[in-house]
Amino acid sequence: MVLYCLRMMGEGVYIADLPPMEMDGIRSVPDLTVFSSVPLSADDLDEARRSFMSMAGRSALRIVQDRSYPRRLAVSSIAFIIVYLFLSLVVPDPIPMADEIIAAAAAAAIAWVLMRRADRESSLLSAFLEVLQEAAAEPHCIVSPNNKSHNMGS
Repeated sequence: MVLYCLRMMGEGVYIADLPPMEMDGIRSVPDLTVFSSVPLSADDLDEARRSFMSMAGRSALRIVQDRSYPRRLAVSSIAFIIVYLFLSLVVPDPIPMADEIIAAAAAAAIAWVLMRRADRESSLLSAFLEVLQEAAAEPHCIVSPNNKSHNMGS
């Protein structure tokens, strides 16, 4: 994995080049290599690690959510149908279909949100983030202008 550090107006800008992540068979991830135009202090390296983990975490969450999309869609659709049929057949109403559709859409939205929240707490996401943290524990730092390579993790 690669993280590029750029300095713009005194602030660090980080660009991560994450490999395509497959959630099946997570065992290890290549160590983090940080390319920088200037030597990084310990604080700069910590900021780079935090930035990398934030980017990688969002990417991993997207992958987990993409994997559970068909299940979320099916559960939300079933919730919509059940609430709609229940309200249509059991509850009499003066305005036909309007309240059933609104209540069924609300039930489907609630089911969608609850399942999406469960993705954030999934064991699959936790395991992947652990592997990423291990890979980013001691990044290999390469300073571009002099092409000097040294480990700044200690």
